[in-house]
Amino acid sequence: MSNRKWENLLVGKEEAKKTKVFSGGTCNIATPNGMIRNTGRDLLNNVLNKMGTPFFDPQIHEDTHGREYVYDLDGPAEQLARENAKVLIYEIAPYTLATVTMLEILQDAVSGKKVIVILTGDKNDFNAKGSQMMNFIGVTIAEIDDLKARQALEQAIKTANNARKTLVDMLKKYTNVTILTMPNIDDLTTVLKTVVGK
Repeated sequence: MSNRKWENLLVGKEEAKKTKVFSGGTCNIATPNGMIRNTGRDLLNNVLNKMGTPFFDPQIHEDTHGREYVYDLDGPAEQLARENAKVLIYEIAPYTLATVTMLEILQDAVSGKKVIVILTGDKNDFNAKGSQMMNFIGVTIAEIDDLKARQALEQAIKTANNARKTLVDMLKKYTNVTILTMPNIDDLTTVLKTVVGK
């Protein structure tokens, strides 16, 4: 427990059974030099921890969990935590495609569980500069000499932005879903106290 960043952070299958809140969303960002932890959920996790709420964050990292992600251990624990959670919160950062996250959000919205979606970044657009894709490539769009490659990348960015906009439009019909755009700590705390309790 001492290696965990938050004292109310749950880790592993046994603890996942006690999950009250699932703190999910876009995870680590791939770069040519390895994975960088997405710190976008830290504000959320800090508030949950201060509230004394047991939560599960599947972004396993040495800085937060005291160890790295192990699929055979952490994949099943994540699924169990999602199943047991009363509230599922997803942060979508502008620097990752978030394809899996968007599918999970829709699955949980349809289930009728309480879902909170936190959109971060300018207008929640997929931000190519600094994104997982561009960090991995190591150049900007303007630096790509091949016209077809540049056009393909621009289309991928457009598709990522359209997916985010479509997700928000689709979620508006679900009364069990709350969407927050770039919340400050006071707004986030108010929503969490209302939806999670305490």
